[in-house]
Amino acid sequence: MAGREIDRLVELVREADLNQRVPWSRTWRLGNLVHHVGAVHRWATDLVRTDARRYRPIRDTDDWPPDPTAPAVAVWLIAGREPLLSALESADPDHKMWAWGVDQHVRFWSRRMTHETGIHRADAQLTVGLSPGFDRVIAADGISEFLDNLWRARAWRRDMGALRGRGETLALSATDTGDRWTIVRSDTGFDWTHHVRGRAPRADVTVSGTVTDLYLLAWKRVRPDHPGIRMRGDAAIYDQWFRYSSV
Repeated sequence: MAGREIDRLVELVREADLNQRVPWSRTWRLGNLVHHVGAVHRWATDLVRTDARRYRPIRDTDDWPPDPTAPAVAVWLIAGREPLLSALESADPDHKMWAWGVDQHVRFWSRRMTHETGIHRADAQLTVGLSPGFDRVIAADGISEFLDNLWRARAWRRDMGALRGRGETLALSATDTGDRWTIVRSDTGFDWTHHVRGRAPRADVTVSGTVTDLYLLAWKRVRPDHPGIRMRGDAAIYDQWFRYSSV
């Protein structure tokens, strides 16, 4: 899956103006985005290949793009594709290793690289004026992956304690697939469940949209007032969640 997303991103940036501003960022240009993705790919490759047992900074990755032009950056990005896929495919997905998320196995990185690349491919599409789309299964897994790892992000997001609560419930309801994610806030953080075309508990606030729109909403690539998003219930509960639920 990650390989397909890399190919799509490379195709987008090959002839693009790398100085275009990425819509959700005050500082990032398209060139910054491509540099970030390529660096993360090389970091993940190195971690998996060396069977990392502890955190190693991404800045230790020393293969950086040689030239800021779009053709050169696209070549550099694609050069990291095969080493990444080879490392992930040759390793046992159940092998234990360090990961920043909850799943301390090689498989964390396979899943993470799919969504890391896919969301940034969507960023590139939004930057050049295109509407991003996702396979429904990938988008649904992306929402679950986001919720799986969100609480771990408090290691660098010091304001995430604001996600704690007193039993408030939020639901994300996919109108096109029937998937529903129910989040329950507590004094220790939050828990969540995923229901597939089945009965799900009522929530204090329910946010509805296509599974792609909900995926982009989770990652703040669209906002709650996006035309495809509908909200029912106590909007203030979701507004606080949206403000502080960042990886």
